[in-house]
Amino acid sequence: TPNKMHSEITIAALKKGKNVLCEKPAARVYSEALEMQKAQHESGKVLNIGVVNRFNTNVNKIKELIDQGRLGEVYHVYISFRAHRSIPGLGGAFTTKAIAGGGALIDWGVHFLDIVMYCCGDPKAKTVSAEQFCKLGNPIKDYVYKDMWAGPAIEDEICDVEESITGLVRSEGPVITFNGAWAQNIGESGMFIDFMGDKAGIRLQYGGDFVLYGTENGMLTKTEYTTKSVQMFENEINSFIKCIKSGEKLPSHIDTNIVTAKLMDAIYRSAELHKEVEL
Repeated sequence: TPNKMHSEITIAALKKGKNVLCEKPAARVYSEALEMQKAQHESGKVLNIGVVNRFNTNVNKIKELIDQGRLGEVYHVYISFRAHRSIPGLGGAFTTKAIAGGGALIDWGVHFLDIVMYCCGDPKAKTVSAEQFCKLGNPIKDYVYKDMWAGPAIEDEICDVEESITGLVRSEGPVITFNGAWAQNIGESGMFIDFMGDKAGIRLQYGGDFVLYGTENGMLTKTEYTTKSVQMFENEINSFIKCIKSGEKLPSHIDTNIVTAKLMDAIYRSAELHKEVEL
């Protein structure tokens, strides 16, 4: 379902006494996510958001290492979610702001930001500075690509969302910087997160394994970690079913996910205002 329908369907289901697992993002805009949270509190039913990486084994192992102090102080996290020419469904729901709420950030970036927030203990954001761009998708007829998920392009329709975005977040934890692009005139993708601490650092390949860089006995070290392949979507669904029975509040609960929704709202506001915003 399109992002604009998430809140309407979720709230209706909660009011009917149903438990809900809603795909990411929670909603098209932050105000709708807040309405979903309010409906959850009033109904007492479960409302989890599909931030599936919180059920990814590698992500949870990175969180363990950070919590154990293996990285020391994590002072900077860099996020890259960039591809060459990957605008989905150009001219359709994905590129219509009134339906999707945004572009590359709300579609891809939400996963990356959520991983960072989860691994770093959901630090409160203090200030955000961002810029967004829609340079390659307009006019639609001039966009060149190999293939298109949710396509083909519809030339006489709308593309009013960002195809790329960059910014900096100052938080009570690490500084977070990011570069994201559905489309860029660089023919290489970069889907990774760098957690930089004063004792060690980690690079996580999105959806894959990770490497820890550090020092030991006056030497540089590089440790590659590989875990048993686990179906994170299956984990997410199974955990949803279990928490309904047990009453456990999962890390994907709307009360936690609302933090990322608020952060994305601030990023978009900063990009629209072309200035730093305070939270």
